[in-house]
Amino acid sequence: MQQGLRRLREAAVRYDQVQGEATADTLRRFMLLLRFALPMHSLLAIWFGRYHAPTDQSNLQHWADALAWLHVGLVVALTLLGGWAHRLLVQDKGQSPTARGVQIAICTSYLAFGAAASILDATIGNGIATYLVVGMGTATLSLLRPGLSASVFSVSLALFIAGLGVQEVPPALRSSMLIQAISTLLMVQLIATVMWNQYVAKILLQRELHATNAALQQQQRALQTLAERDTLTGLYNRRKFIQIAEQELARTARMPAATSLLVVDLDHFKRINDQYGHPAGDAVLQHAAALLA
Repeated sequence: MQQGLRRLREAAVRYDQVQGEATADTLRRFMLLLRFALPMHSLLAIWFGRYHAPTDQSNLQHWADALAWLHVGLVVALTLLGGWAHRLLVQDKGQSPTARGVQIAICTSYLAFGAAASILDATIGNGIATYLVVGMGTATLSLLRPGLSASVFSVSLALFIAGLGVQEVPPALRSSMLIQAISTLLMVQLIATVMWNQYVAKILLQRELHATNAALQQQQRALQTLAERDTLTGLYNRRKFIQIAEQELARTARMPAATSLLVVDLDHFKRINDQYGHPAGDAVLQHAAALLA
């Protein structure tokens, strides 16, 4: 029991570490999805709105009219949420608690649309294909942590069950659709959990690699400094001086020009060490090096 609670706490810590990036990535995915979804749902709203069923099939006309308004409502919701998501991505890169609320609203809106569309389809004898497709798409793109995704999917299932009670669906079909909806919920929850855990592992691994690379670069710079500079004064050492001198001489050989070398000597430096000690002499060397630099 204690081991299980410890694992849950550790998982919660990992989830919190990547929650901001996951929300931001979800909003960016949503913005890309809008480029396809808004025209598609707008065209479907027009198509269903202009559909005319045979006079003896009033239920089919009711189905088309309801779907038209459903698509219109989704277009309005997606447009408002898209504008909100864009502003959040510009302001704080989509990593605020408000951005998480928009993320949940997006997922809930699409799932509610899928549930309502499937219930309308049931009135003409169709199954819950729309709810299944929307649920799988949401599970794949939303990057919701398991507890949150379970809550969102459960809300959509509750809306689905409530909608079945309102619509005139035959009892046998209602039972079948309810079983399919529960199976869909379990499947999309599994997909959402797998996608989330893969994302968490990828982000944490990227951070670890970035930290390792940064540490290696810092060590490389430190080693290069030790190889080229005097540890007391910070000036170039004999090895680096010879390298620079060879480069300057080679450049002068290619492009003849006057070359000068300035030699500086500290007179009576031994007296400083003898009278004030080597620490004072080191301080004098460091000050002289700073002046030369």
